[in-house]
Amino acid sequence: MAQIFDPKLAINFAAVVRNGSITAAARAMGLAQPWVSEQVRKLELQVGERLLERTSRHMALTEPGKRFLPLAEALAEANEAAQRFAADMRVRGDRLIRVGATDFTIGLEERLWLIDRVIAHSPRAEVEITGGKPGDLIAWLRAGQVDVALVHFSPAFDLDGLDALGLGPRYAHALVPCGDALADRDAVTLADLAKRRIMISPGRSDKPARSMALAPLEKLGTEFVPAPDENRQSIATFAARQRLICFWYYRERRERHAVGSQICIPIEGCPLRTEMAVVRRHGDTRGKIVRFWSAAEGLIAQLSAGNAPDAW
Repeated sequence: MAQIFDPKLAINFAAVVRNGSITAAARAMGLAQPWVSEQVRKLELQVGERLLERTSRHMALTEPGKRFLPLAEALAEANEAAQRFAADMRVRGDRLIRVGATDFTIGLEERLWLIDRVIAHSPRAEVEITGGKPGDLIAWLRAGQVDVALVHFSPAFDLDGLDALGLGPRYAHALVPCGDALADRDAVTLADLAKRRIMISPGRSDKPARSMALAPLEKLGTEFVPAPDENRQSIATFAARQRLICFWYYRERRERHAVGSQICIPIEGCPLRTEMAVVRRHGDTRGKIVRFWSAAEGLIAQLSAGNAPDAW
């Protein structure tokens, strides 16, 4: 259907009636009185009816004007609602940070510390986390479906056009069931784990990172048993139930200690490691991304100085 009149003219007409005169409406809208008067004249020409009877001292609605006014007011109200919606979306758009993260990062202190730091430095920030496979997360990042991604470093990633910040390596320790032949050891070697059955992440969400971390053991004929779940606490629980060894990662080498019903033992030389990284599109200068990146850099500096945030 062809447009008969300009809706903006109707919105201005509603403002004139609401303010009681063209002069008062012009003052309220911060516009020149002749311009507002011309807007009313143009509307009347487009509608084909006189809508206002006006003199230098008086203004009144004509019969067509009375019938047209509710429609003009509805347009004005809809315009105001749309303007408020757009303003709210712009504000929320700068607050909402869409983070894509692999399931394997769930429970890692670095992820918790980073999100906590972002919110602490930007109290109005809203963080929305979406899970996915690392390859999908990188694709979503490139497409603008997420703002940043939390993944583990992998040589399989094409980081062209992206920036990545590593949050520091984590080193594998063997989590051994009590009564196992290795449970009394203060440390183990890769040779001790050769040809053993070890429960690991199923790798559904982060197969490249898992393969990279376990590559040294694959060469020794170790049998890997996929756990039903990606979450590291769940992996430890399933391993304990089946009396299998699994891995527990720390940011530093830990001495032998108990973790529930299992014994956590360092692996000599810490040859098995992984590292979580924050990834963004190169040159993304949006305020919320700059703030998120700054929080990540601040966390890295804090961790590098040996000052880990308070434990969760």
